[in-house]
Amino acid sequence: MKNYSSSCCNFIVKHSNDVLKNRFTKTFVAVTFAASVAWASVWNGTTNTAWYNTTDTEFTITTAEQLAGLAQLVNEGNGFNGKTINLGANIVLNNTVGWESWGEDTGGLRSWTPIGNFVRSFSGTFDGKGHEVSGIYISITSDISFASSRQGLFGYVGTGGTVKNVGVVDFYIKGDQSVGGVAGLNGGTIANSYSTGTVSGTG
Repeated sequence: MKNYSSSCCNFIVKHSNDVLKNRFTKTFVAVTFAASVAWASVWNGTTNTAWYNTTDTEFTITTAEQLAGLAQLVNEGNGFNGKTINLGANIVLNNTVGWESWGEDTGGLRSWTPIGNFVRSFSGTFDGKGHEVSGIYISITSDISFASSRQGLFGYVGTGGTVKNVGVVDFYIKGDQSVGGVAGLNGGTIANSYSTGTVSGTG
């Protein structure tokens, strides 16, 4: 046994080296767990476009709300030609516990609107920087094909558009034609990216 003194508290604590190591390990695990929870802030369903301006050519987004804001801007006609979007954190769109059982009628989930649609495309550069987007939920059925086509994180990557270094995981995406994890329809370049989840479509 060794004595370990603390001058700030004016008392002597007696512990074995093993006890101290165990306490350090538990503290480290607790801090690591807290950090993992901190980055996993789940999307609240809103959009944030305050990060964007017409002057800069490179932007970094770090929240699900900002990612939804990118979708809003693109779907309103801003193709981001010549501009770069960097992903600065992992993004969680829905809590992914039990995602394997998600289906077309699963309730309690926020539905994702893809970046780009049947007529609007993303033509800039999206660099995921090695981060992941998880929890996408899309379940669209329509008698009008174009209304339920081009579904994914990106609905439509247009000519000149690049999506790279991003993972799309733990998702359920159901649509008509051109359905995928990273992108529904790709007319540009997708590089060093991957997806693992459930996709349902007709072609």
